Amino acid sequence: MKAEKLVHAEDPSLTKVCRNAFIDWRSASHMVDYYNYKCAQRAIKQGYLLKDSNLTSKDFSIPEAPSGANWNEVLALEELSAGRITKEKYGYILGLLEMEYRAKVSKAKSEFESGKITKKKFDNIKKEAAEVFYGVPTT
Repeated sequence: MKAEKLVHAEDPSLTKVCRNAFIDWRSASHMVDYYNYKCAQRAIKQGYLLKDSNLTSKDFSIPEAPSGANWNEVLALEELSAGRITKEKYGYILGLLEMEYRAKVSKAKSEFESGKITKKKFDNIKKEAAEVFYGVPTT
């Protein structure tokens, strides 16, 4: 696991550490870089400064998916295998997909726990989010 440390611009005693441990073995370091980049973006908006990092020198843009499709794990792996995206971009795509998956499931979990949605609705949202991530139906 790799972490990025940020120091607040107005109060150097305030620090923030970006780290993520949920990774995919195929492109783990690139996924972690992407997570840290997105975390650092949020922290910078809150007044933190990124110091001594290689995150500022990388291009974390996500390429458009082919043929107007949406990215999913299957499509990203196909594009990687065909040489149309790099291992780095593959990792960034998986990082983005995972972050989107986690956000959907976390929101649904909160809604379920507060009684806004039923267990069945929560399970359906979780299943749909997994299918979007993987690009194939899940069981």
